[in-house]
Amino acid sequence: MGTVTQWKQLLLSALESNSHLKHSPYFQFATIGCNGRPSNRSVVFRGFEENSDRIQINTDCRTRKIEELKHCPFAEICWYFSDSWEQFRINGRVDVIDGSNPDPEKLQVPFPCPLHYIILSYKVSYQTYS
Repeated sequence: MGTVTQWKQLLLSALESNSHLKHSPYFQFATIGCNGRPSNRSVVFRGFEENSDRIQINTDCRTRKIEELKHCPFAEICWYFSDSWEQFRINGRVDVIDGSNPDPEKLQVPFPCPLHYIILSYKVSYQTYS
């Protein structure tokens, strides 16, 4: 297994310390709409891609965010943990993994929805409020 980055370890610790809260695996996922305006929604954390810092979420292929990501493949997430007062902001390029993806290794990942995202995190901002 690869080295765990500092932000990933902090995120995993925040998830663990806030695990008693039903809303802790939910975060906000923002894209840029085809009209150039921001579009935001709540999604569920499904883990990290194996041996990486790539955050995984599932979504239905009929949602608007698919078209938005085809238009502009970048997104930002904002994750707030209310008990520990921690906020994570992560942005990067989004890979849409579905039947049309040419990478056969990624298609081996089992998921229940017709589509799967992997967010490549290249910029992370972490804040604690006290």
